[in-house]
Amino acid sequence: MSKVKRFYYNGKYIGNYSCSIDEHNKDLVHIWTINVLPRYQGRGFGSQMLSKIIEENDDKKFQAVILGGMENIASIKLFTKYNFKIIKLDDQIYACR
Repeated sequence: MSKVKRFYYNGKYIGNYSCSIDEHNKDLVHIWTINVLPRYQGRGFGSQMLSKIIEENDDKKFQAVILGGMENIASIKLFTKYNFKIIKLDDQIYACR
């Protein structure tokens, strides 16, 4: 089950993220969301959230669906920065590591 975790920086709410371990494959983590409030975007907070997800699950593999497809440049850049492979299957774009 996915739990949304709130992300704060210097006491200010910046956004949230959620992930869960796959119920059939305990070695796989699904990243459901990484949300940064618009006024804080472009400042590295998405990277900090993704880094925290990886750190908390460092012995696992990861998968995320990129909403907005190939037009979601910010998400694609974020995931490739952390060595995720971008894969297109049918109409979905996935980031896997």
